Amino acid sequence: MLIRLVDALFDRPILTIPQAQRLLDVTYPSAQRNVEKLVQAGILQLTGEAAYGKTYVAIEIMNVIGEERTFW
Repeated sequence: MLIRLVDALFDRPILTIPQAQRLLDVTYPSAQRNVEKLVQAGILQLTGEAAYGKTYVAIEIMNVIGEERTFW
């Protein structure tokens, strides 16, 4: 399941937990755990300080494709 989420980051390197939930077809807590595993591994990073509607970004992918930090 986690590998499917990692693969999806190449198409969409900016992600929310509800998006991960839909992608994986799992419950919100399960999606949240998978996203947190990727944060702990340094693959995803939380953007901003929001308590609700958190957005995560795969920084290394964004760097490779040359996106400016201003977009996320």
